[in-house]
Amino acid sequence: MTMTATPCFTIITSTWNAAATLPRLLDSLAAQTCHDFNWIVQDGASSDATLDIVERYRDRLPEILTAGGRDDGIYDAWNKAIDRWQDKLGEWVLFLGADDALAGPDVLAAVKEHLTGCPETVLYATGRMTLMDYAQGTSHPADYPADCAERFRQRFYGMPLAHPATFHRRSMLLQNRFDTSFRIAGDYDLVLRTWTSPQQLQPLPLHVTVMALGGISSSTETRQACAREKRRAICKNLPFDKKAPCRYFVLLADAYAFPAKIALKNALQRFSAGKHLWKLLHKLHKRLAG
Repeated sequence: MTMTATPCFTIITSTWNAAATLPRLLDSLAAQTCHDFNWIVQDGASSDATLDIVERYRDRLPEILTAGGRDDGIYDAWNKAIDRWQDKLGEWVLFLGADDALAGPDVLAAVKEHLTGCPETVLYATGRMTLMDYAQGTSHPADYPADCAERFRQRFYGMPLAHPATFHRRSMLLQNRFDTSFRIAGDYDLVLRTWTSPQQLQPLPLHVTVMALGGISSSTETRQACAREKRRAICKNLPFDKKAPCRYFVLLADAYAFPAKIALKNALQRFSAGKHLWKLLHKLHKRLAG
């Protein structure tokens, strides 16, 4: 299939030797009842059958745009895709991994309906995501606050959006790029840099994405590196408010002491008095952090 007009959606995927999992993603795209999208694949010089699989789907997707060559990680690959195909980008851009999939055939149709007439000031639209362990055959939902204001308030505690289930406004991406000094938390850094008010987020009451567990940010081997990068993203973007200096220092301390805080919570949750003490500490923390 060939697409000439700029679509509503663009889906961007960075691949490298992804032949084992890529068909799952491509089958979910080919099954969409809404064909108002294109798919950009930025391949990092795969040596397996990744690009052969891509070619097999050319007649099943509205438009496939491909580019290859070595890159300096996933965020560099995403930036390259945006730079090369910016004239082809849809109004809303979704970044999916080669082992992710859309949750059902009507996902894009439902999202398009919800975003029709969406104010230009909205930069992000986010839906629900399921985390799937294909090896174990188990899954669980990714848990985020439903209220946009609460998500915005908590954004410096950790990633406030399920990134693989979040659509990015094209105009925002053309003005901003992922910081390639990050290897794991570049998406979090981008959100902290660009999301400046709750009104810039549109919640989607939809199950958008199934994300495969075992990615770089969820593996046991890289959790410490992930925590360090999240802390760096927070320190880089946390604004100092002279009217509320206490909040600044509490959030900064929280970023550095997060592993210790989780360990303390787990220890206190083992007995009833500890649970009560944790609730009191949580209330105090919430008050100090605003």
